[in-house]
Amino acid sequence: MKKLRLGAISFDHPHQHGWVQAARDLPMVELVAAAEPVREQWAAARSALPDSTLLLESIAELLARDDIDAVTICSANVCHREHAAAALRAGKHVFLEKPIATNVADATALLELAAATNRILIPAYPCRFDPRAADAKWRIDAGQIGTVLAMHATNHLQKTPVGWFIDPELSGGGTIMDHIVHGIDLMRWIGGREVAEIYAEAGTLARPELRVDDVAMLLTTFEGGVVGSCDPSWDRPLKSTNWGDVSLRILGSEGALEFDLTGQFLTRTLETGPAAGVRKVQFGDSMNELLMREFAEALLEDRTPAVTDRDGWRGVACIEAAYESACAHRAVKVAGLPGD
Repeated sequence: MKKLRLGAISFDHPHQHGWVQAARDLPMVELVAAAEPVREQWAAARSALPDSTLLLESIAELLARDDIDAVTICSANVCHREHAAAALRAGKHVFLEKPIATNVADATALLELAAATNRILIPAYPCRFDPRAADAKWRIDAGQIGTVLAMHATNHLQKTPVGWFIDPELSGGGTIMDHIVHGIDLMRWIGGREVAEIYAEAGTLARPELRVDDVAMLLTTFEGGVVGSCDPSWDRPLKSTNWGDVSLRILGSEGALEFDLTGQFLTRTLETGPAAGVRKVQFGDSMNELLMREFAEALLEDRTPAVTDRDGWRGVACIEAAYESACAHRAVKVAGLPGD
């Protein structure tokens, strides 16, 4: 079997552990080497890697290897452009932790570089690959709840972020920077429309000592007038039974769909017909593994993956608009993708 030869760059973001585990579980992926410039993170990195995987201190040394086809990058947010650009110039395909950049200018530069080098860059957007989300989209596309009228997303986190996440010089922002992309991407994908305008309010309320926003609420207007909301706050109590959530409610003219990707079910509510009532559909697959599989198979099959750098760019555009709105206390139009 032909395999995708993978390298891992930085364990700054703990999501790297999930991507490494997904790569280890997939037969078409070979994890060749990892680069971790921070010595204090070597023990955690080593524990996540197979014994056969080389652990390096130099990112440049990893990118110079000719036995690596692609890399996963999980460095601090402000390093994303630098590390992804270096990988693209080295001829590697890139699996990049969200957000792909901290501003639209950097995101645009990465899209242009990926096109110029003929390499694939995808954002770490696993949520749309979760079976519950996919099932919801299938039901909506099939017209089971009629016309979509509104969508409401949450992606809460406990009051736990530390380290570079709460350092604006390294993170580029707080809960808006960190957490709106999953809810926004799910609403874009499931609703089939782009975000036209965002009104946001944000503050530092759950932990007043922070220098970044930890509570926020976004009201989104999609093309065609469909409305949505997104709550990305780091405000879930520390005693919560779960770290947070990724949930979505879609309201239609004939019913509703609801799911929480941190649970193991999708809830469907229908008003009329033989299936009227509430039903929970159970699932249990790993969305991390499903996204890594899509990345590997798209490269091995020489096709465009189901989530692309353009999706990552749109996430950054929404982040930028949300911060502008929160500062100005007014609705802000979301930038359009160049060339669209």
